[in-house]
Amino acid sequence: MDSGVLKTIQERFDNAIKRYGEKVIIDGVEYDAVIRHKPVGDTLDYDDKRITTAADITRGTIINYKGKDYVVISEVNDKRYDIYYEAIMRRVPIVLDVKLWNSNETGTGYNLIGTTQVPCFVSTMSTTEEGKYAWDFKKIIVIVPDRPEFNTPKLGKVEFKLFNTEWKCKAEYMDTSKPGLNFWHCDYAALL
Repeated sequence: MDSGVLKTIQERFDNAIKRYGEKVIIDGVEYDAVIRHKPVGDTLDYDDKRITTAADITRGTIINYKGKDYVVISEVNDKRYDIYYEAIMRRVPIVLDVKLWNSNETGTGYNLIGTTQVPCFVSTMSTTEEGKYAWDFKKIIVIVPDRPEFNTPKLGKVEFKLFNTEWKCKAEYMDTSKPGLNFWHCDYAALL
């Protein structure tokens, strides 16, 4: 791309940061970013926002904005024009105390290996046989930022309390198809 065009884009980005920029914290470091609200029709019940920043962000990055934690949910490929990143972030209103379990050597039970705090948001949407969406309050999907402790082959299940209910999830039901996020498919009646 022409250096004059890149210079113009850089000037416009710098001007936008000066005029509309706000402070955010990404991985414990303060950065400037432009935050825009997404239209309500696009977000359903979530508090989604667009973020534009020069800081390195990827799907799963946790961003603190105005004292609230958000997680980047959109795929972030490269810096645009080698100047800035743009992504969609979603507020994570829940922090879970999660117990991590692994299968014991005999395969007949589980051993507690630790606990961790996990920011998340929850979905109860599922698809029916006809391909339509339906609400299923006996099953939930908990969406959390990807963390190394959830990708270990020794992990057997996780447990946490949410909505005054004990939830359990077998590790094989953790969907990691979107890098940066884990989708835990949980059933309150799971026999683990």
